[in-house]
Order: sequence, then C-alpha cells, then structure tokens
Amino acid sequence: MSTISLTYFSIHDLSLSKTNLQQKKQDPLWIPTPKLLTQYPILKDLSSCKTLTHLTQIHAQTITTGAINDNFVSSRVLAFLALSPQGSIPYARLLFSQIYNPDVFIANTLIRGYASSKNPLDALAFYVELLENSVVLPDIYTYPLLLKACSESPCVSLGRAIHGHVYKLGFSSEVSVSNFLVQMYASCGVIESAKLVFDRIPECDYASWNIMIGGYLKCGLIESAREVFDGMLERDVISWSVMVNGYVQESRFEEGLKLFREMLAEKKDPNESVLVNALSACAHLGAIEQGAWIEGYLKRNNVGLSVRLVKFVSEMKFIHCSAISDSLIVCLCNFPSWHIQSELFLNLKVAELL
Repeated sequence: MSTISLTYFSIHDLSLSKTNLQQKKQDPLWIPTPKLLTQYPILKDLSSCKTLTHLTQIHAQTITTGAINDNFVSSRVLAFLALSPQGSIPYARLLFSQIYNPDVFIANTLIRGYASSKNPLDALAFYVELLENSVVLPDIYTYPLLLKACSESPCVSLGRAIHGHVYKLGFSSEVSVSNFLVQMYASCGVIESAKLVFDRIPECDYASWNIMIGGYLKCGLIESAREVFDGMLERDVISWSVMVNGYVQESRFEEGLKLFREMLAEKKDPNESVLVNALSACAHLGAIEQGAWIEGYLKRNNVGLSVRLVKFVSEMKFIHCSAISDSLIVCLCNFPSWHIQSELFLNLKVAELL
C-alpha cells in the first residue's frame, strides 16, 4: 500500500483577512504605479527586473538622475531588495541608511523583509534601532510584522514585549493586530495567552476564529478547537478546512469525513485542502464509494486538478481498488512535467498489482 501524504496546515496562512487576500493578489510592492512611472520613466525596468545586478543598474540610474531622493522611488528600489527572492537584505539596509528622511512605509517594508528572512528576529533588532534613534514612529502595520517574526522564531519573550508596546500605543483594540497576537502566542505554545487575547477581541473576523482553531490544533487540543468551531455563527471555507484537517492529522478519520459531509450539506464549496484531507480519510477508512463520489464532485464542478491533488488521488486506496476513471487518466496525460507524469503512472501500475 502506498503512503498517504497528508496536508499539514500552518496557522500563519490563516491570518489573512479579506483585505490582506486582496493585497496578496496585487503587484509586488516594487512595481511602480502608472503615475510614478510617468514622472520617473527610468523605473519601468523594475517590472522586468530579475537579478540583483539589474537592480543595481536601476539604482545607479536613480542616483544619477536624483530620483532616489523621492521616497516613492527609493521605496520601490528598497522593496525589491527586501522582498524579492533576487534581492538582498544587507543591501536594503544600506539603502535605508542613505535615505534622508525615511517614512514608516519604507521602514515597514524593511521589517517585512527581515521577518520573512532566515533570521526573522532581525526585524525586532531593526525596530529597536528605529526607536532608539527616533528615525520613524511605528504605526498599526508595524506590529503584525514584528509579531510574525516572533511567531517564526518562535520567541514568546520578545512577543510579550511587543504585546506591551501594542497595549501602550493603543493598538490592542485593532482586530488585525490582535489576530497576530493570538497567532504569536499559539505558535509559541502559550495557548492560554492566545485564548485570553482572542476573548478580548471586540469583534472577531473570520481570521480571528480560524487562527484560534488552528492554535488549539497546533497544541493538540482538538476538542477545544471543535468548541471554538461550533461557536462560530458563520464559517468560511478556511474554518471547515482547518477543522477537517485537524481531525485527519489526529487520525480521527470518521469525524473528519463526517464534518466534510456537513460542509457540503451547508452548500460550502470545499477548497483543495479539504478535498485532499477528505480523500485521505476515505483511503484510511476504505470508503470507496465516498472517494469515488469526491472524484465525481471534481468532474461535475470542473475543479482544477493541481499536481498535488492528482498525485494524492493517484495514491488513494480506492484507486488501488480499480475505482479510477478514464477521465482522470486523461487528466494525468495533460501534465507537462514528464517526471511527475511518470511517477503518477507508476503509482497506477503498482496499484493494479495490489
């Protein structure tokens, strides 16, 4: 029997509010706006910049023309350095030090870069430096980035210190900041503090509930997670996804599959994560008919089959029972990567021998 690969969830992904999801779909921060491009045509190359060498040339042009003295220009150059995979955090830090009058947006961009780097706590070191030198004052967008850095480390002592700053500056009533506080405490395993912050959120959004559910699951408290889930007046697809995933990870497959059916009964369209975990539950329970029904659901609703989903379906126990359809075979043929294609067909051939 092949090994079933489960979907592991990260509570960091749950902190995205609707606004954040919209921002996620936008162009990278270093792409200039049409208005800025009209004023500084030399920035047009930022849209096609793929290497640090190219960025260095663009930076040199902004220095030669004096455009770098405009914070709107320097922020774009710094954003590429701090956030692009081809960037350089040390280079970004050097550029920041050369900006005559940096604003909080530029500072937050560099903090974001640090928080996403291999050494996320550098974000806090930079934050302390900003405060000590009175370079810029932090705003409401600064603290989620710092709390994310504490979550990534994880480091609850620094997280508590940032919590103190949040409270002192009056940002603790902001839902977006509170969500990251819940996430930070849960990531550090201090679930009691996470729940305390959660209970004090004036008006929870979907992200608040989902992060709290995810926090309990991360700490192995599945009953507490279900209690929070049941307390939601309305659930989004992420809520269902996280809870179904929690049951499957704890090998409570019947409960996971039951919750999946409840989700469908409430006319909620499952995302890929829910489908993968539902298929996993079917595989472990030998629920061939339910697995075949899910395959039918994929076809009826024209759900795009990603490599991840198709690979998982190919390993399913119900496939080993010859329940695979011709349409899925055709789908496998359409994958352009020969090594993925050959691996999938190898799984199917082995399944025929079982």
